Amino acid sequence: MRRILAILTLTLLLAPAAVPALAQPATSTSPTQQGKTVVLKDPLNLGTGGIPKLINNIIKAAVGVVGAFALLVFVYGGFLLLTSSGEAAKIQAGKDAMKWAAIGVAVVFSSYALVSFVLQALT
Repeated sequence: MRRILAILTLTLLLAPAAVPALAQPATSTSPTQQGKTVVLKDPLNLGTGGIPKLINNIIKAAVGVVGAFALLVFVYGGFLLLTSSGEAAKIQAGKDAMKWAAIGVAVVFSSYALVSFVLQALT
């Protein structure tokens, strides 16, 4: 079990390194070149949204991570149920894992809806 968790953690930590850089080429080689200026794009892609949009983007990313984690817990609970061999303790552990994953997803999505509503009211 520890080996699987170690491989999963390593994969999640190294996955962003496989994504290519999304750099934009500069319009000139030097900012002082014959009156030309280099314009940098907004790296956070906020536009005119400001801080509330940044918070919304962070919350969306966190909800995605929590959703992925909930999927893993559901799979783990199903694995416990399938490999229980009729043992009551393993069956209950699998049911509990799936139940708490469902409750966690419900809490996270309802809190996302509440925060999204508040942020829309602020803008």
